[in-house]
Amino acid sequence: MKIDKVRLSDDMSNYKESIYFTSRISRYMLENLMKNGVEKHHLPSHITTKQGLIEHLKSQGFENAQDLVNNAISYAFDKKYFNYYAAEKDVHEYSDEWISDFQLILKKLDVFDKLNELDILNVGCNDASQMEKMIGNNFKNLYLVDVGLRSLLVAKEIFPKAIIMNTSAESLYELPDNSIDLYLSFRTFNSRLFDIKSAVAELDRVLRYEGIVVLSIPNGYVDSDGNFSYGLKPPSEDSIDAEYPFKIVGEIMYNLSKCTFKYIGLVNSFYEIYIYAIR
Repeated sequence: MKIDKVRLSDDMSNYKESIYFTSRISRYMLENLMKNGVEKHHLPSHITTKQGLIEHLKSQGFENAQDLVNNAISYAFDKKYFNYYAAEKDVHEYSDEWISDFQLILKKLDVFDKLNELDILNVGCNDASQMEKMIGNNFKNLYLVDVGLRSLLVAKEIFPKAIIMNTSAESLYELPDNSIDLYLSFRTFNSRLFDIKSAVAELDRVLRYEGIVVLSIPNGYVDSDGNFSYGLKPPSEDSIDAEYPFKIVGEIMYNLSKCTFKYIGLVNSFYEIYIYAIR
């Protein structure tokens, strides 16, 4: 399909048909936690980070709170995103221009023709099928991180030489300091219970001097008829907010500025919002 088949919608109810909206991480996490003995009243909606949920469950007497939360997150992301990109559920399915948008950023940062010299990290890689389209086999070493184990096993089939890590952006404990040249993460920093401050601290830790980070935040929902509505659904709300993606972007850029990044930029494409920075 071509991008002109995606229509900007004035009917704000269309977004409720999007798989992003109907298939919710919070619902799948609750399903898993309840299966493992956590009752619904133990899960207040005001908690916004993984660590916050762990601490809350500990206060309710769950000594294994960390394992409960980690398992619930892994279950939820695999259930929502495993084999996700095999079907037309995403604005990316309407055109390949999102690939050229990303590559233009790499060219702007003068690394597009040097990828095969770089140690590249992709956080929130899912099954790596999108990564395959974006960089192919142009890397020195490739590290793939995701909370969903099933997705990682598929990613390993696509990139057999890659090092896979079943962990989160906030805890890249397997990677030493100053070990990565290019940190990539797409549509991950807006995830449910994501701790942006901790994730930025980790990416700052693992990046080498003059290392580059490129992140993206989605900015809309597509329904089954190709109608596109701008915005994202904030946690614990049942409608989309056109300003919410930019609130996330602002928080990311603020935290990058508090670290060692000397150059921070933004590209607002049709498909998503990109943030990039050089350490």
